Parts: sequence; structure tokens; C-alpha cells
Amino acid sequence: LNNRMEKLYNKEQDLIKNNNQNQNSNSINSFTNIKIDSQNNIYCLGTYINSFAYGSTVLEQPPSDVFSINHFVCKFLADHTESWIIDMSNYTVTDMHIDASDTVYFATTYSETIPIEFNNGLINNLPSVTDFANDSAIFKIDSNKNYISSFPLYGDGDQSVSKFTISSINSIRV
Repeated sequence: LNNRMEKLYNKEQDLIKNNNQNQNSNSINSFTNIKIDSQNNIYCLGTYINSFAYGSTVLEQPPSDVFSINHFVCKFLADHTESWIIDMSNYTVTDMHIDASDTVYFATTYSETIPIEFNNGLINNLPSVTDFANDSAIFKIDSNKNYISSFPLYGDGDQSVSKFTISSINSIRV
């Protein structure tokens, strides 16, 4: 376990160092959660303010959201090259897990529904938020950024998932 943690830490430091070289000086970016799948691919949650360069993709926040924190989910291949990124915009991405078959799950909190683009289409069918509350959803995608499903968690008042787990039979525990 210590050897795996040390490798994860070293990969994280390499990713941060290499990625920071490509960033605009007006940007404030961070990786907030890093996981490794069975093929040694690296998945990250992260945040950006202003813009975030990821390979040939540049995420930019709308000018009206000048001081908002935007979120993303991304994948690096085992050799640290960029594979894909999902701009979650003003959805707050709070936690992520990878199951034994390399399916990726991540939790979000949102105050307004906006479409999210995956390889196999645009998802825009989350329940609308009412009464200035926050709602949450857990997304399930494959390792190629294809949407599989989402599990909305909504109701009266604020709904927020900060942590969740995936059981050995791939059930979600919030």
C-alpha cells in the first residue's frame, strides 16, 4: 500500500508540474481528487478560475462568471498524456471513485441545470432546481468518457453529496 501511495503521489506531482507549465498566468487551477484505474490511467477532479489548458483543449469560464470556481473531470493515460476532459462548469464536483471494471463515478452538486457533454452525447435531463436550493447527482461513465447513467438526489431544501463509496457489487452508498 505504501508503494502504491508513493507512486500516486509522484504521478500527482508530475501532473501538476507538467500541467502548470501550460497555464495562463491569470488562471487559478487545482487537482482536488486523483484516482488510478487497473490500467494505471489517472483520473482527476479539479477546479479552475478563468481558464484551464488541457492538451489542445482550453476550458474557459463565461465572462459573466468572473470569480466563480469551475470544475472538471479528466483522464490522463498511464504515460501522463491527456486523454479527455469534461467541463463541469459551475457544477461542484465533490467526490470520485473507480470500480473494479474501471467504471468512473463522480458526485456533483448544482444550483442550475446545464448540459454536460460526454463522448456519446449531451446530457441535459437532470431535475431542475427550485427555490434557490442545491441538488446533487452521481454520474456513471466508462473509461472512454461515455455516459452510462446518472442518479439524481433531489428534494426539499439543499441536497449535497460530499462523499460516497462503491461496494464490491457496484452499489452506491451515500
